[in-house]
Amino acid sequence: MNDPEAQGWRILAEYPSLSAAEVDAAYLRSEGLEARVWNVAALPSDTCGIRVLVEAHEEERARWLLKSLPVGEAELEFLATGRLPEAPAGDPEPGT
Repeated sequence: MNDPEAQGWRILAEYPSLSAAEVDAAYLRSEGLEARVWNVAALPSDTCGIRVLVEAHEEERARWLLKSLPVGEAELEFLATGRLPEAPAGDPEPGT
């Protein structure tokens, strides 16, 4: 892939290792985006120059997804019930 942008792809980010790039690419794929890992140097080792590419029309969504943090149990319970979780005994009340 000589010029990914000429082929409709955008470079989303550069990673220090192949494994880090694969994690983000897999996450994007799980969210329905097509993502590719591109080793610029074409070396089989974990070296700099490893990039994640996404289709140009999905670049903004991909950036937003990678900025989003996973939702925890407390957040899910609040969204489902509208109630905040109770503080464990011995914890001070917020604002005190």
